[in-house]
Amino acid sequence: MRVTLSMIVKNESKYLRGCLDSVFGAVDEIVIVDTGSNDDTIAIAEEYGAKVFHFPWQNDFSMARNFALEKSTGDWILYLDADERLTPGSIQELRKITSADERCGYEVTLRSVDDLGGRPNIMRYVRLFRYLPGVYFRGRVHEQILDSLFALGYSVKPSNIELLHLGYNVNEDELKAKARRNLELLLQEYTQVPSGYTAFHLGQSYSFLRDMRNAEKYFILAVQDPELRRDYRAHSYRFLSALALEAKNISVALEFSKQALEADSNLTLVNLVAGKVLYAAGDPDQGAVLCKKAFTINKEIVVKGKSSDFDVLVDPETLCYHLLELGVEHRSQVLFDFAFSELRELRGNDDGMIAEMYLIRKLMNSEPLDREAIDAVTMISEKNLGAYMKLLSEYNNEDHQLLVLESLIEKFSANPDYLRGAGTIYLNREYHEKAITCFDRFLQTGDADPSVMIFLISALLKSGETDRALTIALQGKELFESTANLKDVFYRIEKSLRQING
Repeated sequence: MRVTLSMIVKNESKYLRGCLDSVFGAVDEIVIVDTGSNDDTIAIAEEYGAKVFHFPWQNDFSMARNFALEKSTGDWILYLDADERLTPGSIQELRKITSADERCGYEVTLRSVDDLGGRPNIMRYVRLFRYLPGVYFRGRVHEQILDSLFALGYSVKPSNIELLHLGYNVNEDELKAKARRNLELLLQEYTQVPSGYTAFHLGQSYSFLRDMRNAEKYFILAVQDPELRRDYRAHSYRFLSALALEAKNISVALEFSKQALEADSNLTLVNLVAGKVLYAAGDPDQGAVLCKKAFTINKEIVVKGKSSDFDVLVDPETLCYHLLELGVEHRSQVLFDFAFSELRELRGNDDGMIAEMYLIRKLMNSEPLDREAIDAVTMISEKNLGAYMKLLSEYNNEDHQLLVLESLIEKFSANPDYLRGAGTIYLNREYHEKAITCFDRFLQTGDADPSVMIFLISALLKSGETDRALTIALQGKELFESTANLKDVFYRIEKSLRQING
């Protein structure tokens, strides 16, 4: 059985060589469809013996993907993007799978690297399938192969094949540019052929761009489509629940999370958000149950390779730290102990874990930090920063609390978790200028967090900067105009500030 690597590219000289190096010895044919490169992409492809074809860009990813399929002669298709890499350990698994003649698609694990933003994630997609007549991609953007596979009676199985995705490991401006490009194509598709699937992806794009009014609009449109798959329905309700939770509208968040669980109760993020909502609603017992279930589902898929519906998965160690953070925030000893136990199992009793346990216990018990604990502060990373900021916010030793904050500022000077947490601690300690600096830097990251804006207004008032406080209030009212609760909050703040300013 022969395997074809199928790709569409445009100006990918930065990434293409690494992608093609990674598949050496794993594929028999490389088919590359170029949609208009003016860099060295084609020359690089030809170095690797690829069959290069040209296809005028039609604002439709599926059209280009299907053209690439037409030019492929392999029995199996592996399709990649240039910013993806097949891991060395996957080659033997790929060869084993493709030695069989079966009507099947295989899920692979896609790990997105994000050293800059600290938002790595794990997804599972069908990227390898037996190529037979009638198999084709659908969708102008976020193209998918599953519909045609199911129509032909294919089965879908998990595999141990793993890809590394480098496309998210870029700055915020580049990520937003990609999101805007996708948004334009999605809007075109939705105008021509409205569907819940496209509405869902529109909601995701608007959410990433922090346009919450349109995000909410399209997630609501998505769930109104009776043909929408249950996993996408569940995630649409999950997004709506998270938006309501952010707006402090707990009753609405509860209803949406209930509908998300009814649609599909076996998704990591659906259970995690529902757990957070229950904590906020004052039900810590059930909140802990759902958060623990989220971890277990995630672990079954990521660690044990269980097949899954569409879900955003998380590195298990990162999720442990997030649950530790929730445990501290809601004073849930049950959740904290569960996360700590799982973290120990994942990490083992290595020297780093022992030192970290020592630091965590010191912070949890508000004990002064000795040299051993202070040395362990160097182990704080993007992965566990959120948990440590929560621990620090509850830590009562002011001198050592500020010492840790100052030791982290250079490393995390542009990290939203650090800036939000540090600003809140400085505000509570009445270091108003330091708080203002942190909150200003947070807002410069492009994250419009209403709580940060309110904290900033408070810090500005205490520093006597009432005019600037009013400016922030007006910005908040405009940003959250579509969210009634938040709009009312900022309206009341504006009204009070106008009275103060005379």
